[in-house]
Amino acid sequence: MCGALKHTDLVQPGDREIPVFLVHGTADNIVHFGIGSAFQAATLPPTYGSSPISERFTALDIPNQIYFVEDEGHEFYGVSNGNWNHAPNNYWYIIVEKSIDFLYQRHKPIAAFRYSANSRDVQFTDQSSGDALVWQWDFGDGEYSAEHHPGHTYALDGSYLV
Repeated sequence: MCGALKHTDLVQPGDREIPVFLVHGTADNIVHFGIGSAFQAATLPPTYGSSPISERFTALDIPNQIYFVEDEGHEFYGVSNGNWNHAPNNYWYIIVEKSIDFLYQRHKPIAAFRYSANSRDVQFTDQSSGDALVWQWDFGDGEYSAEHHPGHTYALDGSYLV
């Protein structure tokens, strides 16, 4: 959020595994959105803000997500120097939702399982990717389980979407 680098050459082609979500106001006068000195102080060396950072990631074909807010300043989401100015503003909730979605897309497990059936008794074995800590099985007949490798007995013969 509202960050900068000494130079965009610090981003290398091998950085593909680092998830990047950039949030910045385009009128930030503390940390420049483009190229410029922090606090607009000519005595400080220029830094490269979110706009050139995003351009560098795109040029290197490194996935990144942006949320740039036109004409907003440094802490446009409801705080000033870390203190809330009354309450979070509307941007705060947008940033939270976009952050949640960004992180979920990077870390969500890919659900997969196998099963073995003996008549209507079915044993499910989780084969999902990722390091899941909880499970929520929907057996397709209105019954559920939170077990890692559940077994289930169907009341009726048929096909079920698990």
